Amino acid sequence: MVETHLLPPPSTIPPTLLSEIKNGIWQSMVVASLRHYTIGFFVGSFLG
Repeated sequence: MVETHLLPPPSTIPPTLLSEIKNGIWQSMVVASLRHYTIGFFVGSFLG
């Protein structure tokens, strides 16, 4: 079937998400993504 190191089982996703939220990893990645989207939006708007 599928190798577990390529596609983790669904049961591991909630604990991993909670761990990342607790450690601040998730929030920093969301902020970085929003920064990239905002920059892209303004560059795209400027270039027309």
